Amino acid sequence: MNVEEDVKTLENKFDEYRVYGDERDLELFDFTRESTDRICTVPIKAPYIYPELKNDLSNQLNLSSEEVRGAIPEFVKYKLRNWTEVVMYRRIEDKLTDDNSLDNNCAIPLSTYTLLNTTRRTDPTKARKLTLRMLKNIQTINSYKYGEITKKEFLEAKRRAQEEFKTEREKPRSLFQLKNDNELVIQHIEKYIGKIGKSIHDQKFERAPLSVHIIPKIHDQDYSAVITTGLSHAPMYPPRPMDFFKYSELLIKLPLDWPLPKEVIKDDEFLWPIGELLSLMKYIHNNQQWFSDKHTFGNGNPPLPFAKNTGLCGFLFMFPLISFPPEFCELKIDDYKSVVFLQLVPIYKEEMDLALVESSDSLLERIEKNEIPDHLDIRRENIFGLNKPDYTPSESKGYFCPNCSNVLKGFKPEGVRCFSCKRVVVMNSSGKLISLDIPDEKPSLSEKKRQKAEKLFMEGLSLFKQLKGQKALDKFNAAIKLNPYDRRVYSVKMEVLNRLGRYKEARDSAKEGMKYSL
Repeated sequence: MNVEEDVKTLENKFDEYRVYGDERDLELFDFTRESTDRICTVPIKAPYIYPELKNDLSNQLNLSSEEVRGAIPEFVKYKLRNWTEVVMYRRIEDKLTDDNSLDNNCAIPLSTYTLLNTTRRTDPTKARKLTLRMLKNIQTINSYKYGEITKKEFLEAKRRAQEEFKTEREKPRSLFQLKNDNELVIQHIEKYIGKIGKSIHDQKFERAPLSVHIIPKIHDQDYSAVITTGLSHAPMYPPRPMDFFKYSELLIKLPLDWPLPKEVIKDDEFLWPIGELLSLMKYIHNNQQWFSDKHTFGNGNPPLPFAKNTGLCGFLFMFPLISFPPEFCELKIDDYKSVVFLQLVPIYKEEMDLALVESSDSLLERIEKNEIPDHLDIRRENIFGLNKPDYTPSESKGYFCPNCSNVLKGFKPEGVRCFSCKRVVVMNSSGKLISLDIPDEKPSLSEKKRQKAEKLFMEGLSLFKQLKGQKALDKFNAAIKLNPYDRRVYSVKMEVLNRLGRYKEARDSAKEGMKYSL
């Protein structure tokens, strides 16, 4: 970002990139109030969510331009790397608001919320339409929460809303739009990465026009790069909460002296980065697959070295936030399509095992500390200190399902579902893993238990409205014991705890509710 950037522009960018729009954003970066260097005035609570605070002096915070400039990439990094967590927090944060403020965002699909954030400043008419949809959904959720409609009626209303949204959003793009999309992607690449020197096209693939572009020198860096176009020609197939990754392109950062002239590129020792990108694009299109930040992908099973001159045999997918500006990560083409750029970092098998048993965050931390370079280095040492890594199972320690001994990828103490036996594994207070038989689908409960749990829930709601918070909590906890699969109880319980100022317990309630949706 330009050091001489105008203060007003920085203030607007701060507001645009923030994650939550309130005080929580200020916890994502370090700032001091004493600085006097080119002061920027930023809101504590964003006015597009809290319009009544637009001119409130108590809602203004003075930060130096350097602090604001440093906050912006931190916002982007947090939002991208914690995408699922941020989404889940918003979706489960079912506020019992008495007004129709826009901060009650859990009632609409995430993609609609993202669209609303953009359009309420650029297209008020469209924003009003989206807001009316949101308010209608809020009314439906509250009607179900307070027992005014049955679960069957709620699910039917939810299905209709999703079908309406799907019909509106999933319009096939015309050939003219696809050609224009490709041109915009290339312009975006040349603006933030570097001038394209040559391109390699796959003329035989029928599903999409696949290309790998060679950038001889990255802007202001002594590195070159290869980057794709064509993967975003058609959508990938992520699960609905991860629609953000629907359209993506891939990048590999190379040493500046990596041999790429025409007479050398036929050598497999130097061609494989291009070959791997082309193969990955075909694999995704042919098999309806998808990738996102923190995924890993090996060269076969078991993974074999990419070439005879290296032991590297897999990739870690990550957002290109270390070497490139945050604005590069996402190209918004229009209201219906955004292209996300993912960087591939070549890794060894043991490093892939580390990501598998401890989560990819362990690898990302090492990349940020430069223990693993984010560019291709065929001679770098394995982080386990092996000059010639053998391809036996990794000795790195991880978490394993106590029921079937399967590796638990991305384990979290509050619970994760085992991919193999489908049981939920949680960690108890003594640090021991316990396997719980919590089925994917809601089990059938006896009518007597269901009615008793529903009665306790309604009694708790009545106490809550009478501002008898602790007594309401007792009722909700009793209802959960009888029927732990009713998400309404966790949601209202979380709101009660928030109002009592017991924020940690509120978060725990949200996590408990999420566990039963694994």
